[in-house]
Amino acid sequence: MKKFLMLYYGYEEPTPEVMDAWQRWFATVGDRFVDSGNPLGNCLEVTKTGSREMSPDQGAATGYSII
Repeated sequence: MKKFLMLYYGYEEPTPEVMDAWQRWFATVGDRFVDSGNPLGNCLEVTKTGSREMSPDQGAATGYSII
């Protein structure tokens, strides 16, 4: 079975409507989640020339799910 990694970017304090929509979406995916995910902490971009810390405003991923 194929697996898909979903990365989430950005963060805003969710409204009740956003939380309801998010919970409905999670319910439709149901048991197809391999890992429903978590928020990510500090991010580090690693390239051939070095590494740097990244914050969400620099495009860092803020969470993930695996389906």
